[in-house]
Amino acid sequence: MINTQLIKSWVAALRSDKYKQTTGQLRREDNRFCCLGVACDVIDPTGWGTRVDATASYMPYNIYTKLGFGYHDQVFLSQINDLTIFSFKDIADIIEHKYILGHSFKQMSRMLFNSISRHVPENWFPNIEIPESNTDFINFSIIVCSCDQEWREQKK
Repeated sequence: MINTQLIKSWVAALRSDKYKQTTGQLRREDNRFCCLGVACDVIDPTGWGTRVDATASYMPYNIYTKLGFGYHDQVFLSQINDLTIFSFKDIADIIEHKYILGHSFKQMSRMLFNSISRHVPENWFPNIEIPESNTDFINFSIIVCSCDQEWREQKK
């Protein structure tokens, strides 16, 4: 079961200016975090940060179970943190819509697609359909986020 109180604290931390964003691991030595690392720091500031935990890409078991998360939740949030132009504030909005307001994966897919398509031309995306299920949503988010990343790299 989703722990909305912890998620609200996490969302507030993402919206604050306390954390600087990074990709690829929970926390870097320069004290920058991915969105999942911020959750770890909010939930257990002293207990999660071993070198092994900090360099991992996903939250330790004791952290994600406190949130009420599963594997798919982490994959999705890791993807939007690492492969897109979303800031922590954008990610906080997505987390709030999904886990506090209870929007469906279909609604979240539309939100994700619409957010990215503001920056990437429509013809850059393959023919994709808005998914109906959790598993399809993960695949959808990976495709859309990958298109966004490729677009940004080509623009350089």
